Amino acid sequence: VQIRGTASAAPWKIQRCNEDGTYDLIRATDGEGTSSVGQAFLSIYEPYDIGSEAHCNMGTYGSDHAEFVPCTILQYSSQLTKRSMVLQGKYEVRVYARDGEPEREILLPMWKVTKRP
Repeated sequence: VQIRGTASAAPWKIQRCNEDGTYDLIRATDGEGTSSVGQAFLSIYEPYDIGSEAHCNMGTYGSDHAEFVPCTILQYSSQLTKRSMVLQGKYEVRVYARDGEPEREILLPMWKVTKRP
């Protein structure tokens, strides 16, 4: 899902549905959480446009900090859907040269890509 009205269009995972009808969420890009988000503030995740600029998390899964670098969206492919809701997908991105590493094109899961504000 995405949270409406925020500067970032990052994908969020639903961690828990609360008895009061709100949701506890975890941001898929860095694992940060938020709680008690009302359904009116949630929308289905929309993949980023081809050619748009983004930040790609090149950090390792489970590490203490994310390592975001500039990248460009080249392609998106949905891996699994359920009732028009994307459950997982992958982006092909161009990651810009940094720290002596060359520019390259790689595949990343959607939770490692966030659109630049």
